[in-house]
Amino acid sequence: MKKFCMIILTVCLLLTALAASPARGETPAEAEPAAAAQIIDLSGYGDEELTALLKQVQTEIVARGIERTAALHVGTYVFGKDIPAGEYILKKSDGASSGLVKLFAENELKLYEFIGEEESFETFITGEDGDTLSIPFPCELTISAGVMFQ
Repeated sequence: MKKFCMIILTVCLLLTALAASPARGETPAEAEPAAAAQIIDLSGYGDEELTALLKQVQTEIVARGIERTAALHVGTYVFGKDIPAGEYILKKSDGASSGLVKLFAENELKLYEFIGEEESFETFITGEDGDTLSIPFPCELTISAGVMFQ
């Protein structure tokens, strides 16, 4: 009886291994870079759902403090709409021109600074929902992960 159970178990394991191996002419999944790069099939989502998913992912990145940098063009941005609310490091891009950098809430001016063309500029900012950031030159915005002890 023990011999019979061992034979059945061996046959089951062999069938499992054969079923998992690629068929003749097929390449293994590791060799397909396009399939490996895509984690979730997003083609079934509508434009509004995809935009909402992007906002949710960006908010989660900020909440976890995962350090990422985004390039900001000249313009005005609203936290909670254009940029997820959170703590950031705002840095003037190389070769940028001069102008007035402003960060303000509804009733409060949080940052108001003129930056010259040759000046370097880097500052820590906290953007809450509804705050507005106005930049006259291209900047880099990096999610602040806080103090990093090594």
